[in-house]
Amino acid sequence: MSILVQSFTLKKYPAELSLTALICVMGVVEGAAVSLVMERDMGAWKIGFDSRLLAAAYSVSTYVFLNSLFQVSVG
Repeated sequence: MSILVQSFTLKKYPAELSLTALICVMGVVEGAAVSLVMERDMGAWKIGFDSRLLAAAYSVSTYVFLNSLFQVSVG
């Protein structure tokens, strides 16, 4: 569904990198808003030097790897 919306948007707004950056920023904003509503305890957001830090680093590195592996160009 999102690729379909992106294809229509790219026809009217041809700057692909700017559109990609805007989509990423909006995803971060939406994700942060939902996360803050769902988890109101601010202590849960603290990442110490333990397995929680390792889990966050592993999650980011896996995301970056999979994103580069399965990147699809529209247009």
